[in-house]
Amino acid sequence: MTYAELLQAIKDFAVDAEATFYTHIPEFVRATEKRIYHDADLPVTSLSAAPVVTAGNPLLTMPGDFLSVDSLYITVSGSAVFLIPKEIDFLKTAYPTSTPGTPRYYAVATATTLQLAPAPDTVYSTTLDYFGYPPSIVTANTTFLGDNFEAALLYGSLRDAAVYLKEEPDIVEMYNKQYADALRITGLFAGKSRTDTYRNKRKQA
Repeated sequence: MTYAELLQAIKDFAVDAEATFYTHIPEFVRATEKRIYHDADLPVTSLSAAPVVTAGNPLLTMPGDFLSVDSLYITVSGSAVFLIPKEIDFLKTAYPTSTPGTPRYYAVATATTLQLAPAPDTVYSTTLDYFGYPPSIVTANTTFLGDNFEAALLYGSLRDAAVYLKEEPDIVEMYNKQYADALRITGLFAGKSRTDTYRNKRKQA
């Protein structure tokens, strides 16, 4: 399924010719693509970035296509020091105060930020190797998801479209169920975040 075919299918199912609705369809599609990558055990792209470290600020803002961490290191006296992944509760317990120092650990704080511990005492160069979202079908026109998960892509987009159009709750739930069923048919519904999946795989390695 190409983006043109997906776009037409969404318009046909929604039966809404209102121009503003059409402008939001790319948002529905992109949101659904991210849902699929979170819900299914699928390959993603390995990328690299250098998030900015500010002295005294323990939070790092992730790139817009961030999905989960592969590795994170800072440069100390010319040497790479890899930070150890931990749960956020560990950081709060082990570092209850904001006393700065050389970061040793990191945890996923939100979907878009990582938290370092201790908070950096100065500016450090960082290298983040991470798993990111592949190009969207909205811009690429043909993608892995469009070729192999067209039903999930369609029904997930229709679910978000139904919410936007303020359809009855049973319509929204119907599309949500069809989305989940489309993933289950492939045997790839994981029901957990990619962060947990990759962390578990790396622990088992």
